[in-house]
Amino acid sequence: MATSSPPSAPPQDAKSADANLADRINALFQSHRRPDGRMWTNDEVASGIKKANPGIKVGGAYLSALRTGKRARPAIDLLGALADFFRVPLSALTDPERTYSLDERLGALDETTRDEVELIALRAIGLNKQSLETVAAVLDHVRALQGLPTVDNSVSNGQ
Repeated sequence: MATSSPPSAPPQDAKSADANLADRINALFQSHRRPDGRMWTNDEVASGIKKANPGIKVGGAYLSALRTGKRARPAIDLLGALADFFRVPLSALTDPERTYSLDERLGALDETTRDEVELIALRAIGLNKQSLETVAAVLDHVRALQGLPTVDNSVSNGQ
């Protein structure tokens, strides 16, 4: 008597998976900026990857194709090098359910920016809820002026 195995979940639509990868790569470009606050260019990232990993062949045009979804399924070593460049775990690119903890977000900042963020946090100590909401609204407005993405208010510290 043959036993039937339970039906497996339908495979994820390849086009959707490719779009998710493009979205995750674009999110890294948006959230992990250069020390001067500007967004990295595709050529700058490709150059940084090649400098750190001479065996990896990548150019700005290929990164652009990945970011627009025109190319997909890059080699895992390229994804690893891209994750290393932005100082995030590989799962930031490979796991569609991945979210960043506050520690990971702070860890991706350069030392000067991290110190400035910590000083802003120190100034917020002791403020009441209404004042904290006002400060958050001001920061959201400044982020919008700089073209930065909105911040998820459900940030956790990896707990």
